Amino acid sequence: MPDEAIRHRAPTVGLAADREPAGLRQALVSGLVPRPLTRHVGPVPTFDAPPPRVKEWHDARGRLVARSTTEGAFHWMDIAGVGTFRFPVTVPDDLRPQVAVAPHPGATPADTEDFYLRTVMPIALQAYGLEALHASGVSFAGFGVVALCGRPTAGKSTLAFALAERGHAHVADDAVVFDPGSLRVLPLPTAARLRRRSAEHFGAPRKSQVFVSLAGWDEEAARPLPFGAAVFLERGADRLTLRRLDPRAAFNDLLAESYAFTMSDVDRKRALLSSYMGLASRLPVYRLSYPDGLEHLAEACDAVAALAGGERR
Repeated sequence: MPDEAIRHRAPTVGLAADREPAGLRQALVSGLVPRPLTRHVGPVPTFDAPPPRVKEWHDARGRLVARSTTEGAFHWMDIAGVGTFRFPVTVPDDLRPQVAVAPHPGATPADTEDFYLRTVMPIALQAYGLEALHASGVSFAGFGVVALCGRPTAGKSTLAFALAERGHAHVADDAVVFDPGSLRVLPLPTAARLRRRSAEHFGAPRKSQVFVSLAGWDEEAARPLPFGAAVFLERGADRLTLRRLDPRAAFNDLLAESYAFTMSDVDRKRALLSSYMGLASRLPVYRLSYPDGLEHLAEACDAVAALAGGERR
């Protein structure tokens, strides 16, 4: 049965009722099981138009990694070295877009499915009225999902993996997709992608060996979860400190980690800003500063588990 947050859910912040996805309320009860990726055969956009017609996506080092645009009945996203993906402009009744890909030379089916689930699907859902926060997500029983945010080397995946080793559920590694009205997180297929030192520490595969897939994903795994808190990680401190951010600071930090398919749609841009203003005022947001070194990982886990009412070790 849907809980109070769903039964009395406010309309998606900033969206008129007639623009709210028809399948959203059902998705907030049963979750989303993505459709299998299909192959696109035919022409694709050239992506050579200037902004805002074409949006460029850069990584933390400033490298161009993807470009996106809208042409005809489809949104398109070209990911360097992987493929050109498309998903419908029209929001599907069940919120599950049929995504197709024209693979780039050398890209394997594992490559394209991995990027579809980790990158394209969250961005498609954002285009459809949900929001996607660049973060790892860990679910704590009785509390909800804690989104771990921060710079690429802040330790998001490592801390999420360590918490999962303690028995908590790792529900996101790249994007936490949520409904801003009910503050429910919609899990998508995920897998921990660890850098070399962290992988060696845990005896786990390195990120280059990990591919997200639909294998084993079902309605139970997709069940929506409450959004409990967000924690911004900051390595390099002399000692561990955890402090709660005020709504203004929380809004600035959360917005900086938001995904958006486009910022040229004025209504959607307004909805995004309103969503994150609401999130910052309703969600507990913290900054966790801690020393470098995997020897401090247990203490960081303790701090996150403690704010979620969990154990200390």
